[in-house]
Amino acid sequence: MRNASGHYFFNGNYRIDYPRTFNIAGTKFHYERPEHRIQAPQSITAKGPTTEGVYLVVSSPRKPQKGPNLKTKYLNLPPNVLDPVPRPGPAG
Repeated sequence: MRNASGHYFFNGNYRIDYPRTFNIAGTKFHYERPEHRIQAPQSITAKGPTTEGVYLVVSSPRKPQKGPNLKTKYLNLPPNVLDPVPRPGPAG
């Protein structure tokens, strides 16, 4: 996972990180995979919102038997959805 300028937050530049929680783009990303099994299924979750764009970079073997199996789920809310609800002023 990286940002727009190419900075890898984890699992980048030929490095595999251990599963843990990362503070990225203003939120916590939870990275999970079975320990000591690099080819095992991995999971990345975050509740957001993020303060910058993040990019999920996927690599595969040079001669893959089949394409990567990816399952994604995300929600992109308009900015005003997260704004506080205005309260009515005092009756006057």
